[in-house]
Amino acid sequence: MGPNMAKSGAESGAGNGQVHQPGHEPAKRVLLHRVFFGTQGLRAGWSALVFLLIFVALGTGAGKLTRTIVRTDRAQPVAPGSAILREVLQLAALFGATLIMAKIEKRSVFSYGFVDQSRLMRLATGTTAGFAAVSSLVGLLWLSHLLVFEGRVLGGRMVWEYAALWGVMFLIVAFFSPN
Repeated sequence: MGPNMAKSGAESGAGNGQVHQPGHEPAKRVLLHRVFFGTQGLRAGWSALVFLLIFVALGTGAGKLTRTIVRTDRAQPVAPGSAILREVLQLAALFGATLIMAKIEKRSVFSYGFVDQSRLMRLATGTTAGFAAVSSLVGLLWLSHLLVFEGRVLGGRMVWEYAALWGVMFLIVAFFSPN
């Protein structure tokens, strides 16, 4: 259309008194889009909220599945196998939520803190810090008489089997924990 030609009814907004040019959206829609999206896609705060909602939903399902598979008596100590199952299902929920967010944000699932050269160093540091934190907590609870070691007497090979099982469980916790 040349500069001296009249606009058609759709372009001029004939009939509603508003001028609407192609490519321009109403102001409310633009504002709403700016609230949720920035130049790099979904804004970080909304992204974190969506991730949290997905993780809570998947984690709740994982918890119900764990309780269905393993019937536990709260008066009894937690068996290492039950703890490992619970942690694996929580880790699966975390990975599932991360995978869904990666699809939403059109990113690789491994782009969330695991793409640079220091990923193994972060894993080792996190594992060491987690072990130190849990050990300190257990020590403080024991010193304040809020944790009592009694019941099973372990010796020989059984000590190493329990240590290995609980070591696996805490390694899974290390993967579950933030970087």
